[in-house]
Amino acid sequence: MTARMTAHIIAMRPGGWEERMDKPLPAGWRRVRLGEVCDINPARPNLQFPDDRLTTFIPMRAVDDENGVIANVEEKPFGVIKKGYTYFQEDDILFAKITPCMQNGKHAIVSNSMGGFGFGSTEFHVIRCSQFILSQWIHFFLRQPRILQDATRYFSGAVGQQRVPDSYLLELRIPLPPLDEQQRIVAILNEKMAAVQQARRAAEEQLRAVQALPAAYLRQAFPQPGQPLPAGWRRVRLGEVCELIRGVSFDKSAVNTIYFSGSVPILRAGNIGESLIIDKDLIWIPREYISQQQYLQIGDIVICISSGSPSVVGKSAINENDFLASVGAFCGIIRPINDILAKYLSYWMRSEDFIIWRDLQARGANIQNLRFSEIFKISIPLPPLDEQQRIVAILNEKMAAVQQA
Repeated sequence: MTARMTAHIIAMRPGGWEERMDKPLPAGWRRVRLGEVCDINPARPNLQFPDDRLTTFIPMRAVDDENGVIANVEEKPFGVIKKGYTYFQEDDILFAKITPCMQNGKHAIVSNSMGGFGFGSTEFHVIRCSQFILSQWIHFFLRQPRILQDATRYFSGAVGQQRVPDSYLLELRIPLPPLDEQQRIVAILNEKMAAVQQARRAAEEQLRAVQALPAAYLRQAFPQPGQPLPAGWRRVRLGEVCELIRGVSFDKSAVNTIYFSGSVPILRAGNIGESLIIDKDLIWIPREYISQQQYLQIGDIVICISSGSPSVVGKSAINENDFLASVGAFCGIIRPINDILAKYLSYWMRSEDFIIWRDLQARGANIQNLRFSEIFKISIPLPPLDEQQRIVAILNEKMAAVQQA
């Protein structure tokens, strides 16, 4: 036993997983160290294959951390991967040793490998079980959150590149039942995990249905393109009922990522979500760059007018916060002034009518832009104020239900 291994064994005793291993075991069970019943990182054999032979290759990204399975097996020529990668055999357990993959659960059993072997990321430990122990038993045991959390206490290496040493796995004490009991427990866990997956799929389908609701509610609230307006409604240009204010231009040398005396926070496209996000990714510039008109007011709508992402340009959110801030040059401020409620306009700017307009007007190859002159001309269906209030009240209630769901 090396001095390094002894140090890890001593370090494991107080306050760690070992203290939880003192409970009595069921009859026939015994406690062992993982290294007594499994080979940890066994030596590779002397392989002789043509360099062009297709061989199983498993990078870290191929392991599904949620389900603990290999989701996307790759194939590479033997000559490309025979050196510099981790060797494994069929039924071996791949255990991610680097943070955060280790804590996230990127651990899986090798199956359906070509010729019964393959290569993978150097950030895997390989665990090969003896004939008296099931790989699935060890796999389930190691993927317990308390085991993965305990392993973080023995990381080595620099911050951001920390790894679980093989000595941790060698000396990890585990409860070992007889083989038939392992088989029984594994069968139960497989059945329960299958039920979990089925429930997860059902929940994801329900979530997708919920996420589709806002668009459906907006279609119900506003007249669709080409439809006649209800009685009492009229169409107006945005410039007739709103001011449009350009964002602030400033020198890069004036920007700071933290507050300094006399500075003002600037919101950008990344701060536009379902509402304005004002607690992260802010930059700060001196007040002298900002005109009085460019300070945000309650009820202003912040719109992204320039972005490399087509889905981001035209995205908007209403300002409902009383705080001193402005917006950057890639954004603009729409400020309702006559006959239109800010919340009504904000909802309409998420509707199909607006999205069609945006897709037609966005210009540019790499960067998509909306021109201010065209934004002024947007045609808006405008009901009387009491009807706007009714629509806003209905949509507020429905959108709150969506968020809760």
